[in-house]
Amino acid sequence: MLQDYRIKSQTVEWAERIWNVHLKDFFLGCGHHISERTKLPVTSKSAWGRGRPKSTINRELALMRRAFSIGFDAEPQKVVRVPKFHKHIVSEKGNERRGFVEEHQYRKLAEAATGKVWLRTLLALGYTYGFRKAELLEMRCKQVDLLNNTVCLYAKRRTGKGAE
Repeated sequence: MLQDYRIKSQTVEWAERIWNVHLKDFFLGCGHHISERTKLPVTSKSAWGRGRPKSTINRELALMRRAFSIGFDAEPQKVVRVPKFHKHIVSEKGNERRGFVEEHQYRKLAEAATGKVWLRTLLALGYTYGFRKAELLEMRCKQVDLLNNTVCLYAKRRTGKGAE
């Protein structure tokens, strides 16, 4: 699945992180082949899912659905059955963005960040576009072009000559 992301030039870092932190042990540490797993670990009702953000559970379900679909469509077929992931999708009600900064608060913060271009950039992006803290902290310098006033939200990893 990760290789499929790379082939299609899609951002793979988040998928690698989810795989390594949450899913790898479940699938590889069980002593069974992945295709033999019938119960999904990422449900809000499971011990594994309790206390985890609903949006995280849904993103992980989407990632697993894609992995199983790729395995099902592979030649030779690596997965015989794709679980019914839609049954486990949880409502994200209550996950709306709250606590926005008012303009006078933003001006104070921006003034306090004078001389710190990186911090001013984070503040401006957060204030202007409503990015969440995690989205801002995961952003990399190469995604922000101050000279052209652009932000590339999904910086693609290039390979070969001239790779970043």
